[in-house]
Amino acid sequence: MANERLNPARGEGGPRHSNPNLLHNWYFGNPVNRNGLKEYAGGSNVYTIDGWILDNVNQTLSIVDGGVLINSGTDGAFEQFLDTYGYEKLAGRAMTVTAISEQGELLTATGTVPGEKPSTNTLIASNLLANKYRVQLRWNNRFVFVLQTLAGSNIKFVAAKLELGDTQTLAQLENGVWVLNEIPDYAEQYAICEQYSPITGEFVGSQHCNRNLLDNWYFVGGGSQQGGGQFPINQRGQTEYLTNTYTFDRWFNGRVQTKIQDDGIKFSLQSNKANGYLAQRLEVDSAPAGKTVTFSALGDNTLYILTGVFPKKGDPQITTGYGKYGNIQLALGNLANENFPIVQIWLNNNDEHKLQAVKLEEGSVQTLAHKEGDTWVLNEVPDYGQELAKCQRYQYLVKSGVISPARTFGSDATKAVVFIQTPVPMRANPTISVGGNDSVSCWSTKQIKGTISKSGTVTGSGVSAQITLSDNSIGTAHNAVMDIADDMLLDANL
Repeated sequence: MANERLNPARGEGGPRHSNPNLLHNWYFGNPVNRNGLKEYAGGSNVYTIDGWILDNVNQTLSIVDGGVLINSGTDGAFEQFLDTYGYEKLAGRAMTVTAISEQGELLTATGTVPGEKPSTNTLIASNLLANKYRVQLRWNNRFVFVLQTLAGSNIKFVAAKLELGDTQTLAQLENGVWVLNEIPDYAEQYAICEQYSPITGEFVGSQHCNRNLLDNWYFVGGGSQQGGGQFPINQRGQTEYLTNTYTFDRWFNGRVQTKIQDDGIKFSLQSNKANGYLAQRLEVDSAPAGKTVTFSALGDNTLYILTGVFPKKGDPQITTGYGKYGNIQLALGNLANENFPIVQIWLNNNDEHKLQAVKLEEGSVQTLAHKEGDTWVLNEVPDYGQELAKCQRYQYLVKSGVISPARTFGSDATKAVVFIQTPVPMRANPTISVGGNDSVSCWSTKQIKGTISKSGTVTGSGVSAQITLSDNSIGTAHNAVMDIADDMLLDANL
């Protein structure tokens, strides 16, 4: 058909044909981001989202809705190195580079790869858009795709493409608007990105990973209280936990204090304590008692490892011993005074230590991380939705202002029962707390203040609880609603 030869780069119509994209992680509306941050500062080849670097200290990258926002104080580059494409395979062939920004601006350039491999940094294709940015393909001992952002620019990129041929197939015009011809499968892009280190970009191949028996085990990102799906899950919402208490989800302090930071969890001893620990309790039925396991923790670019038989009820703890890793000690126990199997990371000095991730797995080999040069790199980053669902079995935070159905008792108008729907069934009947005084309001024909009970009952897809009202003016057997002025915590932790 004649229109198959039309060029969408010139705004001409045609079918949605799309050549293979030689870049990976090229759709910025939902990028693979195993480093876990929402914002990155530039530097000397600083890796940001998987496969992409910033090369200038005056650049920043922010992951925003629909793309990545790059701010450049001076000229800088957002680049991807293409080490997997040998020069000889592409010599003499036409190549097209393309990028599209949120403003609907598409920029493309075509060039021919020289027949002889250049010995110096060589520009193959380049185009400039209105003194905002350039799109380029270079050879500099390897192929390099470049989005060069100019000084003072603030550009949100949606997608980029490198392809064979002299025609771009990233997008085409529809009613004056550039529309992507395809959006890649996220799982496929993630699988490709897993072949490379998120920190150094080096090819590492497929890294085998056993199942992690711990919940909420990845600590990089600054915490879910930010509202953007960042790790660790942190429904309680504080960024510092300074006493013996549950902290970010599933973890609790024992004589240590923990602080959630972008690059991990910082923990140190509480004042005047000789030692302490950060711990997670396991359910009896799911703990690997009597099996050979490996417990590992990554922090301060050190991988701490403990391998042994997970203790049965009443057996002594197994530990690494302080001498092996300085002042950090790993421990596994099934202690009578704990009632539940437990994993612990002990601290035995007043230094602050940073943790990025931990893992408990069956077998005698750790598969948490591998080493690239002098740097430990995680083999995987967990799925946020799956970790959140696991955490919500143990506790669920109901945000203030949420309204739940209630009904007054048939025999006592000063009592009402409320049903609170939960995303997943809770592990056990939870304790309930609302702010500092457990006060709520019930509405029917009027507002009546009340106090919610300290305990709830798991009922189907939620939790029911009793409210004691301040008066009986709503009447008996009336439909009502409960309104909370403060956040409500349903707590079924071990």
